[in-house]
Amino acid sequence: MERIVSQHSIWHFDTDRRRFRRVPKGVADFEPVPDHVWEPYHRLDVDSDRGSFTVILNEAGTRLLEAWFETVSEAAGGDSTAEMHLTAVDATDATDGADATDAADAADEPR
Repeated sequence: MERIVSQHSIWHFDTDRRRFRRVPKGVADFEPVPDHVWEPYHRLDVDSDRGSFTVILNEAGTRLLEAWFETVSEAAGGDSTAEMHLTAVDATDATDGADATDAADAADEPR
């Protein structure tokens, strides 16, 4: 079992059974948890250099969840959640060659 704390949530990963659950901070987190609360995932990628992690939900890698570690968000000055319009992502991708995932909202939201 692996536990990761992000800006807004506590993530629990059952690596043996390839399933995870996300509990928003401030919500009671009880154990044991019924099976229907867990979600399957294909792979967990932790990027310590960026201070983030990505949960790849399917084998094709087309469904992802990305979040920043809590310490990274705090070091950046607090709450880093902000609305981002897709045109801004496209413009960033087109102008500097950055991967669109770099500009995606990193606040525990699906991409």
